[in-house]
Amino acid sequence: MANSLQSERNPWLSLLIIVLLAFGTAIISPFIYSYLIGFVVGTDYKSMMSAFSSPNLFPALKTPLLIVQLLTSFTSFVLVPLYFVKRYEAGQYHKYVQFDNLNPIAFVTTTGLVMAFMVVNSVFIEWNMNVEFPESIAAMAREMEDKGKVLTDYFTDFHSIPYFLLSILVIAVVPAIGEELLFRGVIQRQIYRITGNPHAAIWLAAIFFSAFHFQFFGFVPRMLLGALFGYLFIYSGNLIYPILAHFVNNGFTLTMLFLHQREFVSFDIENTESVPLESVLIFTIIGVGLFAIFYRQMNIQMRSTDE
Repeated sequence: MANSLQSERNPWLSLLIIVLLAFGTAIISPFIYSYLIGFVVGTDYKSMMSAFSSPNLFPALKTPLLIVQLLTSFTSFVLVPLYFVKRYEAGQYHKYVQFDNLNPIAFVTTTGLVMAFMVVNSVFIEWNMNVEFPESIAAMAREMEDKGKVLTDYFTDFHSIPYFLLSILVIAVVPAIGEELLFRGVIQRQIYRITGNPHAAIWLAAIFFSAFHFQFFGFVPRMLLGALFGYLFIYSGNLIYPILAHFVNNGFTLTMLFLHQREFVSFDIENTESVPLESVLIFTIIGVGLFAIFYRQMNIQMRSTDE
């Protein structure tokens, strides 16, 4: 399946172009959309920008800011990669997504695999949270983490069901589609063409993916998650599966957080303490088994397609 990830264009140039387009757009878009959304809701641009740095001082701007996030993510991680594929890959979208050969068993195993991985990854989340960096780096990293957490808590304080559904769209649906299209579909594909090694492509793209989120104390677990998405893509040749996995990871987290806030469940998914090692071992075995089933289903499907 790795051969399906090849292309004719210079991979170094392609990689540079997509990185500049995507990340340049991600930097510029919030300023443009903040001005436009502020104009629509009758809020000045300065207040919109101040709300990003001190969100708790602007409770009335929560939904407008979330819409800014939606537009920024959609532009940078959906429109830009789609433009890249059309302009520089001759519009060969079939190399990324195929809707005509979806496998129901693979859908189920992908969902279960992500759920099992979330339990296993809790060990790495707890470990990474307690990593000791040099003091100069630690102070900067902690400040960035704290600011990010304030904004995350601000957006995930679900005051109504419509707002929760909007959050699902902004934090689960669009990132699942856009980030997988960008990091797995385009960036991983270009790195594979450079290195000729699918594993190197997966892990380097996962590092890109994690580094983009600018969270030192969550770098390793997010990198591992990105690698999982990468393996789902390279063994299936279809972005549908990593998109599903990404959506399940983000959507399940938001749903559990919403249910906890509404006191429907007592479990706090934001708790960074890992589950007991016995449970981690059990879910590791389950995850490996599910991944083996997924891999086998993809091989069977590939053979039937070739016949």
